[in-house]
Amino acid sequence: MEHNWRDDPNARRLRTHLQRCVPPRIRDYLRKGGPTPEDIEQVRGVTRDIARAGDLILYPDGTGREQPYLDELVEAVALLAFAPGGITVMGLHFDATIIAQEAPQDELTQLLSDIDSLLSL
Repeated sequence: MEHNWRDDPNARRLRTHLQRCVPPRIRDYLRKGGPTPEDIEQVRGVTRDIARAGDLILYPDGTGREQPYLDELVEAVALLAFAPGGITVMGLHFDATIIAQEAPQDELTQLLSDIDSLLSL
């Protein structure tokens, strides 16, 4: 049985966060030519932290303690978007090859769009 992410307000909040934060991070990597082996190795080191903080990420306690783990999750999902076929998480699909094929914008316009998305969180 597939989880209905739309029925859970905490899951909706996390999905919205991923929708807004992962694509700009993927574009950052695309601008620099893709992730480096060091980027990938760094994320490997935080996967256990993300897993241990799963409840805190999904059900924040209002203190902001979840933010470093959210940042690590965004980073991990953005990097996994470079894997063949991308990654699907919480019903959202992220694929760096699809983002790379989007209509090109000049870098300043794209940066402003990304900042606008982040500020509207």
